[in-house]
Amino acid sequence: MEEVTITGLTRSAKATPNKAGYRILAFFDCEAGGFSLRGCAFVRTPRNGLTVWPPKLTGPNAERCGVEIKSEHMRKALVRCAQDAYRALGGTDGEWMRYDDNAEDSRIEIQKASDLSGSDSAGLRGFLNGGAS
Repeated sequence: MEEVTITGLTRSAKATPNKAGYRILAFFDCEAGGFSLRGCAFVRTPRNGLTVWPPKLTGPNAERCGVEIKSEHMRKALVRCAQDAYRALGGTDGEWMRYDDNAEDSRIEIQKASDLSGSDSAGLRGFLNGGAS
């Protein structure tokens, strides 16, 4: 897991959704991956998920400058740490979100129909072919 330290968090007094349905729950500062970031946002998505946004850059050169979180592992670590800090400071909008340390390991394996060699698949083929093998 990526090393992330939340150095400050301020809950939003009025967490109202924007036009796209995103709701900023809190702003936080952190240290991650050798960088110090101030003004990140802890956000509830329109589909009731949680994410983080890096600091928004403003000013005359804002269109030429930017901060992005490219690593999904880093984003997950930031969400988890921001969620813990948010809850510790009394935030309740993030409580319904569960997180699982093994979430990235719990993948569904999909098999091709041609890889199935068991009697169940032969029976299903027979049923679909009207009893003919």
